[in-house]
Amino acid sequence: MTQVSVTETIEAPADAVWNTVRGFGNMDKVLPEMVAKCEVTGSGAGATRLCTFHDGMKLNERLESVDEAGCAITYSIEDNVMPFNGYLSTVRVRDAGGGKTEVNWSSTFSLNGITEAEATGMLEGVYRTGIGQLQRINAQTPAEK
Repeated sequence: MTQVSVTETIEAPADAVWNTVRGFGNMDKVLPEMVAKCEVTGSGAGATRLCTFHDGMKLNERLESVDEAGCAITYSIEDNVMPFNGYLSTVRVRDAGGGKTEVNWSSTFSLNGITEAEATGMLEGVYRTGIGQLQRINAQTPAEK
């Protein structure tokens, strides 16, 4: 089993970041360079989202759990269009004080036609891009600080 984890502290209030992360249909906002459209069916654990990428690829994901108290969301990839099997990912949000938020985006999976270095590099890039976007969409303006 391969594991990938990225943790970064961003300049944005934790409650705003959590509101974005907990929105299972927000992948087109969190990864706008990649995801053109995100459609959710259902609500709560068991809900699914269909992410359509700009290149036309589609990815089905399932919401496994939402931990409101722990500010964590866990989801899985339902089909094998990616070079992973058994992909399970968690995004955690933690108040770091002073208007800052620590975000951890991690996953476990088995490799499917890709090396561990390739998978790690690809996912670390995706996670860092998403965390950076969480910073941009949730940062306070100077008047709000």
